[in-house]
Amino acid sequence: MIHLVSLGKKLLVELDGLDRRNWAMELSARWQDPALHEPSPEELAERLGKSGKVDKKSYPVLLELVRWREARVRKLNLPRRWVADDGVLLDLSHVRPKTMDHLLTFRGLSKGEAKNSGELLLSLIRKCEEAGTRIDPPRGERRHVASPDEARVLDLVKAYVGILADRHRIAQRYLVTVDQLLPILRSQAHTAGELHQKGLLTEGAAHLVGEELVALLQGKRALSVDKDRVRIVETRE
Repeated sequence: MIHLVSLGKKLLVELDGLDRRNWAMELSARWQDPALHEPSPEELAERLGKSGKVDKKSYPVLLELVRWREARVRKLNLPRRWVADDGVLLDLSHVRPKTMDHLLTFRGLSKGEAKNSGELLLSLIRKCEEAGTRIDPPRGERRHVASPDEARVLDLVKAYVGILADRHRIAQRYLVTVDQLLPILRSQAHTAGELHQKGLLTEGAAHLVGEELVALLQGKRALSVDKDRVRIVETRE
């Protein structure tokens, strides 16, 4: 703990020198929500349900299995995968085994846990089967797909952002995530402020690299290869 406090003070000094303390505090604050670290079983089942691997008959089983696993990992204080990983819960909800021998064949389920909780798991599956419950699984939002031309441009933009991240000594993911790139490309924004107003860049990222990013998209910046180095150059109007 002593070393962490010392390291924290050192990082704050560096952040102040870069005028990024408020931005760092803003990013860190996102992880203070307990729900991020202890999601409810229903939320976890919903995420798995969006995989498209369950139907209305298997989803109720999946929900019961996730509830069981969450209770077990909290009681044992173990990582989820040490009890049963996501894949095996999806498989169990789909196949719905009826015997212990069948249950023991599923990879991803701890053998010890299968012996300790096997009968309970079978009873949960059987209960759902007998109840005949049907629940439509949630469907994930359809993600925008880049066209072939857009995909090539996105590769360039990603490389460009990587260079900017190195220049400003910051991890690339704090500037622009992969999911943000295509909306930014399609935004037709003319200023960094527009990218921020549209929710495509955080205020800190817009201040740091927003104008450079807009300049690239407007053809005012280019990448130049000089031996083994890639440089950003300003293009002529």
